[in-house]
Amino acid sequence: MDSTPLIFGLTVRSYTQWLTERVERLRNNPKRTEDENYQELVQCIKDHQLILDYSENMRPLISRALFVQYATASLVMAATLVHLVAFADMVSGITTTIYMISSMFQTFPFSYICEQIVEDCELLSMAIFHSNWIGAPTAYTSALKIGFASAIAWHASDLIRPGLEQP
Repeated sequence: MDSTPLIFGLTVRSYTQWLTERVERLRNNPKRTEDENYQELVQCIKDHQLILDYSENMRPLISRALFVQYATASLVMAATLVHLVAFADMVSGITTTIYMISSMFQTFPFSYICEQIVEDCELLSMAIFHSNWIGAPTAYTSALKIGFASAIAWHASDLIRPGLEQP
């Protein structure tokens, strides 16, 4: 199993969770001035853009690796299923079934991480919506709306597209 997509997915997930926690804390400290709150918002927006840039830069590498990984796993499972249905006796059927289950674990971890990233992106969108922006200065609300506009629509399907994309 190629671990590059898994490490990439875990990295994006960790930074998305970290960003969500920071967004949830925006304008919740009464000791901070509006300027300090605005600077924290700007830093969150920059960090979000950094996550998007990282994802965009890694996409061609991850897409190719996933295409090969999913294609290989599909071919192995198809051949194993043909063997199971057409040629297997009881003992061979049990071992073939165990082999098929272990082959599914080749793609499962990354697929699971992608589902978790989708949920984390939804949580980020909710954190932005529920952040303490009501009553904030116009510059703050404008920066929030414009800076995080892509966060509302961004999710793992934008992040990962298994295929042979050209860089």
